[in-house]
Amino acid sequence: MQFAVLGDIQFELIAYFDGLSGRFGASFAEHARIEGKPRLQWTGDTLDEWTIEAAFHHIYCDPEAEMARLRAAMARHDAMAFVLATGEYKGDFVITEISLTSKRTDRFGALTVANASLSLKEHVPLPGEEARTRQGLAVLDAGATPDPYTRVSGGGFFAPAVSTGLVDRGFDAARSLGSSVGILHGARSAQEEAWSLFSLAKEIQGDPMGAVARLVAMGQPLHAVGVGTGALASILGEVGNVLPDALPVVGTATELAGLAGEARGMVTGVSVDDLCSDFFMATQGRMTELERGIDGLHPEISRLAALAAVRGFV
Repeated sequence: MQFAVLGDIQFELIAYFDGLSGRFGASFAEHARIEGKPRLQWTGDTLDEWTIEAAFHHIYCDPEAEMARLRAAMARHDAMAFVLATGEYKGDFVITEISLTSKRTDRFGALTVANASLSLKEHVPLPGEEARTRQGLAVLDAGATPDPYTRVSGGGFFAPAVSTGLVDRGFDAARSLGSSVGILHGARSAQEEAWSLFSLAKEIQGDPMGAVARLVAMGQPLHAVGVGTGALASILGEVGNVLPDALPVVGTATELAGLAGEARGMVTGVSVDDLCSDFFMATQGRMTELERGIDGLHPEISRLAALAAVRGFV
């Protein structure tokens, strides 16, 4: 899976060469001549244009959130750095057009798989602007090949490279963060399953035995949430040795694992005698905290994955 980054938005290039096309040109003025063909005079280069076929999949990102960020970036008319997974910096670009195709949704109607076609046009910065758009990015200028520990644009360094030209620790961080995105989405799906069971239990309180059965069934998905967020904390802790920005997220993931455990403890062994308004309010409070926490982790994990993709940690 080959990633590229536009600003801080990550995406997969479909089939890479088939999914990424560019247009480049030069401008010529035509001067008419008497009794002869006109002559051309080069007046400058045209702006580079790129068309990107992007695939957003719930395994490694939130498709709806990523599309919202793209639309917001286009609405702001922001110039963003376009960087390939190799670290090659293509330049600063603005989004001029977006076409979206919904491929798949979950049972709640939320996008899980979507394709997008983005039209980009080069933004030529004014003096002093380039440093701002590329600040913090350890990227490689187009066509360049770094030697070990060579300083590259943005002030960073490449560590000793492997035979593919990728940085060992950068590749490991990007791979770990890629798995973290998948784990987080798994935890979110389990949390949604537990929430659905809880909602059903509230609706059928008139059938105490049926309500208890749904509440007890919440234990399994809540256990999955706890295991997933705990694994996230462990992975992010290791990534934090290379990408310090990951360390604050470790505490959040650990806290979510604890919340999942508390919620599971509340519904495990519940009986008909426990069914009262206070019980449902307390359980709903834990579930709401859990939902908000998981939703809050998504942009953080995506941001970290984007930083790893562009070597933002060096």
